[in-house]
Amino acid sequence: MVSHPIRQALVLAHATAGGRPAAALRTGGLPHLARVLLTLKRRDVTRFWILVAGAGQRAVLEAIVAEDPRLASLDVRFVEGPAGADTGALFASARDHLRGDFLLVEADRVFSLDLLDALLVAPLDGITLAVAAGDHPNVDGPALPLAVHGDRLARGEPGAVPQPIVRNAGIAACDDTVLELAAAFAGRPDPLQEILAHLAALRCARVVRVGPRGFSIRLRGAADRRRADALLLDALRKPEVDGPIARYLNRNVSLAVTRRLMNVAVSPNAITVFNLLIAVAAGVTAGLASPANPALLAVGAVLWQVASMLDGVDGELARLTFRTSKTGEWLDTLSDDIGRVAFFLGVGYGTASVFSAPLYWHLMLGTVAIQVVLNLFAYRKLLEIGAGSHLALAWTDDREDGGPKSPLARFFARIEFMGRRDYYIFTFMVVTLLGFVKLAIVCTFLTTLIILGHDVFRPRKPRDARVLRPILLRDE
Repeated sequence: MVSHPIRQALVLAHATAGGRPAAALRTGGLPHLARVLLTLKRRDVTRFWILVAGAGQRAVLEAIVAEDPRLASLDVRFVEGPAGADTGALFASARDHLRGDFLLVEADRVFSLDLLDALLVAPLDGITLAVAAGDHPNVDGPALPLAVHGDRLARGEPGAVPQPIVRNAGIAACDDTVLELAAAFAGRPDPLQEILAHLAALRCARVVRVGPRGFSIRLRGAADRRRADALLLDALRKPEVDGPIARYLNRNVSLAVTRRLMNVAVSPNAITVFNLLIAVAAGVTAGLASPANPALLAVGAVLWQVASMLDGVDGELARLTFRTSKTGEWLDTLSDDIGRVAFFLGVGYGTASVFSAPLYWHLMLGTVAIQVVLNLFAYRKLLEIGAGSHLALAWTDDREDGGPKSPLARFFARIEFMGRRDYYIFTFMVVTLLGFVKLAIVCTFLTTLIILGHDVFRPRKPRDARVLRPILLRDE
């Protein structure tokens, strides 16, 4: 792996799209230059050299940096070349500023975070380039006249079997050698390609491959921006923890809403509070049910499902626009738990009123009491590990060898979906709409007892760090 952390980056921001700097276009609700810098900041890059062509381009991009307070802690410097300067001339000019290893990033590209992570753990010897070998659907870039052999770029040998097309994904880890060669190849039509060919001949050009979910989209117009936005939104999915209801219903709804809100001046925390109000309204509506208005139980259940479908919007918007925080994480967790308590109390009271059966009110009181106690114990564990989401705690051990092995662990793994918010809210709604709200309450109480038994005999544990990071701070 890279022998030491890379803390600096050279950002090529001279490309234009539609007559304006491509780095100034908005992607996922942000000016793209801000997205690039904040993405690199997430991996502890703190010094940036931004190469621009002309004073006009520099003024536009400097304004983007100055207007975003999240960039104030970064050391951002602009290197200005003449308007219309080619990549080679700008690239060579960076030799007087950079020392040591650095990341090379093309600011007219929207790339997935996994490309950056792959570069930061790959061996560095001259240059390590992210590439797509073959016909990758989500990588735009010029085809390189080179082949990939193992983890290295190499010149194609005359008469050799044709190799798959190799496309540059626009992000690389480099050492000083690259800058020395940039000066030597200045004035060539495509100096970066010359550098790659030279290093490939010396076997000093390594590669990391773009995976099936990876992407690198070049921004050239509106169509590219729409495509990039779609990929950025899709990267917000959480296959590690999303159950079937979340994966096929709730997440699709929340991402559609996030797409429409990402360019609106609304904070993720405001969305969290709004969603809490929907959940409380669901509980109040169900609580107003009576023999004369039993349908209010179903209306309340539907409102709770609406709150569940919108529950992911705040987190998605926060991750997409780099506004994640521990405060927001805790606010989301507490609002979910408070909303659940409000609905359970409301539906228990409403059901008891409709059927003149206090049993269902008592069952929901018991359910709420147990869940409050479980939540308090969970909060203590979350504070100990510095997390703010129930997702940081797992029912079963995170294993790489196929999952839990003991019969009890396998049993709990099979029923884990019953304790997930998306599952029981959707199930409660369906059962209530079918006219079996009493059954839904009984099942909720029994499920809560199962969860209590689990936490007594096999308490939830913090997830393994390799699993926890992509779940809680995905793209961060």
